[in-house]
Amino acid sequence: MADDILYAGCWLSHNRHGESIGTSPGLIESQYMSLQMFCFYPMCTEMIPDERQTAFRPPAGAGSMHFKPSGRESITTLRLRAYRNEVDAKLDYALRLAAGLDVKQDIQAALKQLAPITNGQYPDAVRSFAASLACACLQYNFEMSDWTLKMHTLCLEMANESLERGLFSFSAFLSVAYFLQSAPRREIRAITALYPRLIATYLEAIKEAGSRHGLGRQCAGCGRRSKHRSELKACTGPCKELKKPMYCGRECQKSDWKNHRRWYVAQPAGNGVPL
Repeated sequence: MADDILYAGCWLSHNRHGESIGTSPGLIESQYMSLQMFCFYPMCTEMIPDERQTAFRPPAGAGSMHFKPSGRESITTLRLRAYRNEVDAKLDYALRLAAGLDVKQDIQAALKQLAPITNGQYPDAVRSFAASLACACLQYNFEMSDWTLKMHTLCLEMANESLERGLFSFSAFLSVAYFLQSAPRREIRAITALYPRLIATYLEAIKEAGSRHGLGRQCAGCGRRSKHRSELKACTGPCKELKKPMYCGRECQKSDWKNHRRWYVAQPAGNGVPL
């Protein structure tokens, strides 16, 4: 995931740094794949409301994406399918336009492909994907032009659309953080006043999502999932707050000690399990 975010960062920074980033086919394809993760994958699956999980974690396997890229389908065929309003083709074509894969990069054309989806009668999952990719495209535009309240407002609207429809993506969260960091305080005083609450809410979500496993309702020892977080107990040792695993009980904690010990700020004497 770290590599994916790095490539997405290269893509977002391309206009700032010019050709020094590079335009090799390998890099462009990596950025295309990274944009899928950046825009179409939840920051944490535990942040998805239960009734919407099937949109992002279908029977094909935990963590798999609802969006299915067209593979190496020719750009001509993909473009024709997109203009016939086949929604998966429109999403993939917009993604390729944004990354410049097999077609000249055109951010505005990508946004035009996404607009009918975000405004249309499509399932929540599809509209959240389109809105999240639109966020990324608008973030790319921040590197191309001066800051404008209109541009940031549109980006926030797309982030809100994605979040409301169940996708807590890296792109959507970055849109909010970017806006709050760069917007003139005098123009959005009411919004920037929410910044501490936004960060607190985000940290609470991460804490609720749980340990290093990213699964706040799963025992780190035996792997049992719990419907309610209160059924599991967090490690009481000196490990950092946001990296505390959850356990069914002491036996599970003991069995997981060999994995958990490296997260300790200071290990107890004798390297034993904390009591």
